[in-house]
Amino acid sequence: MAAEDSPWVKFSQSEDLTVRLRNILHDYAFGPGVFRELLQNADDAGARRFAIFADGSSYSAHSGLIDERLGAWQGPAVCAFNDAPFSDVDFEGICRVGAS
Repeated sequence: MAAEDSPWVKFSQSEDLTVRLRNILHDYAFGPGVFRELLQNADDAGARRFAIFADGSSYSAHSGLIDERLGAWQGPAVCAFNDAPFSDVDFEGICRVGAS
């Protein structure tokens, strides 16, 4: 029997990436575990350098943003860096975030 003659309907669950990320951030307990997770990710990727720094800068909420709602994100931030190369496999993993 050809696939187009099958009585079965192809079905799978899906969730938009942005919705999945929002839900992960909502459910993630902020604390020292976040930094350990970032360090573990860098180690898993084979990074030789890893850094975390706090950026206390604040910017005007009306500094040419494409959407005024982005103004809420113009304050201090914590940034993380590692020197491991970012591969196509890494990108595919991000697209499947939450699947592992």
